Amino acid sequence: MQTPLTRELTEMRDDLQMLLSLLRLAHRQHWTAHWQSRGPMFWADHAMFGGLYEGLTAHIDTLAEKMIVLCGDECVDLCAGLEREEDLCAQLSGAGNVEKSLAVEHLIMKQADKLLQMEGITVGLDDFLNALIDDRETAVYMLTQRLK
Repeated sequence: MQTPLTRELTEMRDDLQMLLSLLRLAHRQHWTAHWQSRGPMFWADHAMFGGLYEGLTAHIDTLAEKMIVLCGDECVDLCAGLEREEDLCAQLSGAGNVEKSLAVEHLIMKQADKLLQMEGITVGLDDFLNALIDDRETAVYMLTQRLK
């Protein structure tokens, strides 16, 4: 039988893994949208999506390093992460690039907020999650403005 601490750490690990997968999916989505930009808004879209994917690299790296400290190397397993990303990607199918990007940004903020509500997160993780949400709110603003 798991102790409450083990159960909490397992739940936190699972939620951190989901957040990492969402960040990696957003990175790929924004990068793909950067490549696929076309039409009269080409340059604006190309630059916006370029900034969005480039801005995620540091968040991905920081989160993965924090996860390893909290849960060990196995919590950032490549193949398990790719499976989660594939499942998440299937939820984004059918929409245009701006809509897909906006959807994944909302999922990131929801997941980060879920983690902030957990007991036992470190001060550093709390700081990271709040900064991540702040940054993703800016991304949501830009994408929302683009849809208008």
